[in-house]
Amino acid sequence: MPRPPADDTALARLVKRNKRYGFDVPEGLLDMLRQGEDGQFSGFTPGFRVWSIEDLTSGRDHAIEIDGFFMFASDDAGMTYGLNIGTGEVLGFTVSGVFSQVAADFDTFRARLG
Repeated sequence: MPRPPADDTALARLVKRNKRYGFDVPEGLLDMLRQGEDGQFSGFTPGFRVWSIEDLTSGRDHAIEIDGFFMFASDDAGMTYGLNIGTGEVLGFTVSGVFSQVAADFDTFRARLG
């Protein structure tokens, strides 16, 4: 089920938080949050969903600070999805820490969601 659209104040907070790491949140992700899209019924993977603006702005930035990744989504199979802040590629991370490229960039990833 789509969630309520994120408001401009929350989106600005997300952008500002990530700029301190030299990371620009992809406009496509901001657009999804702005429109209340969560990707849950995209058929991408079972239970896939983009995290809410509340999740993205409350303590999840440790991934960027430590590892250089911006985590933004997960699914029911235990996979977490993140952006490499250096290359912009979207990666899928298993619970054991193994990762693989899912898409070359966020726009390509979003197109796969349908």
